[in-house]
Amino acid sequence: MQIVYLRSGIKKPFTFIDQMIILACKKLGHNVIIWGPGDEFEQNWSHMKDRISPQLILAMHGERLTPSNRQLLKSIPLPKAIWFTDDPYAIDKAKPLAPLFDYIFTNESQAVPVYQAQCPSAIVHHLPLAISSDTYQPRKQISKKYLSDLVMVGCGFENRIRFLKALAPSVRLMRTKLVGPGWTRFSEKKEYQVHPHWVSELEANYYYCGAKMVLNLHRSHDDPHLKQNSQQIKAHTPNNRLFEIAACQSFQLIDQRPDLSSLYEIGKEIISFSGMEDFLEKSKFYLPRVRLREQIAHAAYIRTKKDHSYEERIQKILSICVM
Repeated sequence: MQIVYLRSGIKKPFTFIDQMIILACKKLGHNVIIWGPGDEFEQNWSHMKDRISPQLILAMHGERLTPSNRQLLKSIPLPKAIWFTDDPYAIDKAKPLAPLFDYIFTNESQAVPVYQAQCPSAIVHHLPLAISSDTYQPRKQISKKYLSDLVMVGCGFENRIRFLKALAPSVRLMRTKLVGPGWTRFSEKKEYQVHPHWVSELEANYYYCGAKMVLNLHRSHDDPHLKQNSQQIKAHTPNNRLFEIAACQSFQLIDQRPDLSSLYEIGKEIISFSGMEDFLEKSKFYLPRVRLREQIAHAAYIRTKKDHSYEERIQKILSICVM
């Protein structure tokens, strides 16, 4: 199948997702024509529309599609699909784009009825993010700089900062690392080792594999960073880090979200927590139990490889749109 893929045009973190979607399409044997938003899309379509025979236009995120891009999409008589991958946090920017597409996929289950109400003629599906084993995988040879008892990789959003501030007195005897932008204020706290910058996917992989436990704490649906969720749509679906950490065969403690149990078996494949006290109780329980942590992490790894690859997600998109 020939697919025109419209990249997000946003470097972090969406370039990586673009790459994984493109790679998955190619692994499945499809011919992918890759264009960026803006002039690149319009010029390439003008020059190539009579020389190509795509069966689907697939866009990811869509925020960088210009007004003229949107007019062009309306005029193209092909099935058009978009995968919104930052719901509900940026749904205010996604909603104006949704009517351009025949098929709408969203990473957040609670966004489905929003798009269904807005676009009654479109087919709307919940499609969580996924992993690519080409990047996230178990690694045994890990440099000392990546070793920890507990690591948190991700931006220092407000709810995460509050959680880690409150957690500090309880992790003094643990080697705890905070990795990502927004953690600078913790640099002087002796309880934490801080790397306050973005890291590559490969480095994130090293941090996950080097940790005895990984803290996966979601940002709040009403986080003020983007201010693009004016309807205050709740976030029920876990983040992409759930799959990435699991693909590393690393043990994680993840704050509970309603959709988690539809993706993994809680207690056997994944360990969730609800609030600070529950996290402290479970972290103290699991930290010294190496074999139990390894058993749970391995079960999550097996489930991830089976059910949560980008190839599996692309197969679902194509089965709905054109096959």
